[in-house]
Amino acid sequence: MEDGSLGSGTRRETGVGGNAEQRVKNGIREKQNSNDWRILVGNINTFPREYNGENKVKLDLFKQLVTSSDCDLLLLSEHNTNLLKTRGRDRPDNVMKNWWQNTISRFEWLKSTSESMFEQGGTTIVTHSRSSAHTIASGGDSRKMGRWNWVTLRGKDQITTTIISIYRPRAGQATSHRQLGRL
Repeated sequence: MEDGSLGSGTRRETGVGGNAEQRVKNGIREKQNSNDWRILVGNINTFPREYNGENKVKLDLFKQLVTSSDCDLLLLSEHNTNLLKTRGRDRPDNVMKNWWQNTISRFEWLKSTSESMFEQGGTTIVTHSRSSAHTIASGGDSRKMGRWNWVTLRGKDQITTTIISIYRPRAGQATSHRQLGRL
């Protein structure tokens, strides 16, 4: 968003193409002014749970991308995590909590009877520093299917903006589409 008022601004693309690794190497364009808000949106396709091998590379690259992007809000879909069954140190909120100041992570996932730490789909909204200070409300999928969550921010002149992170599996997707269909 271009304006610090959270709601009266316009959307502006960063103009950076290529894959994630290339964007990190080239850097993401700086904000035009200090009132700009940057929202980084992506599909993480399973949050890394281990700290070695390919998972460490993925986690390091992800951390570099989100911390160097100067984003105010981070929206992720398809984290594939059952937070109730994931060890404390491996929970994405614990992994990311020291990446910025005042980090607040909000997760939704399919709340099934599964005993696995993996659960297809899920959404995340992470606020920190300025965006955490402007947060006035948040919530998520009331049917406990992990399809969406939201956060409302208050800016200049009491203008509020609600940001929604969604996950919608495609019809051919094996597990999550069938689970959501049954529910």
